[in-house]
Amino acid sequence: MYTHPGDGYCVVIPDTYSVLQLEDGGVTIGPNVQAGMEPGLPFLAIEPAEPAEGKTAAQLVDEYVAFMLGGVEGIEATLSDATLDGAAAVRIDGIPGQDSNRQLIGVHDDVAYRLWVVPATVDYGDPYAEASALYSMVVE
Repeated sequence: MYTHPGDGYCVVIPDTYSVLQLEDGGVTIGPNVQAGMEPGLPFLAIEPAEPAEGKTAAQLVDEYVAFMLGGVEGIEATLSDATLDGAAAVRIDGIPGQDSNRQLIGVHDDVAYRLWVVPATVDYGDPYAEASALYSMVVE
């Protein structure tokens, strides 16, 4: 189990995984995490927690998707309802990046959390299976 010292959340992760603390307060979790990771390696990133300022997860997702895809034609994000530690959250698939990714934005006690896992398509084979298992461990 990993407990973030500043943001106070905890996640259950395999004993063989490591945690890389980032300067901005975020963390990267995976089997071989290191700065400057190669594309295609499975990992989970958790961004620093931020005040939700009274917004719901759905409202934050709408803002995020508009920011990421605003003015980009031909790319659509797929949104689905989810939970994060029992709180309402929204899963986002289809945001472009270096690797395919699945993101989750949730709000708990007016604090917004965003996490993402890569790779998020079956084209990656074993790394996809590892990333999916890690995502399930954290959100289920």
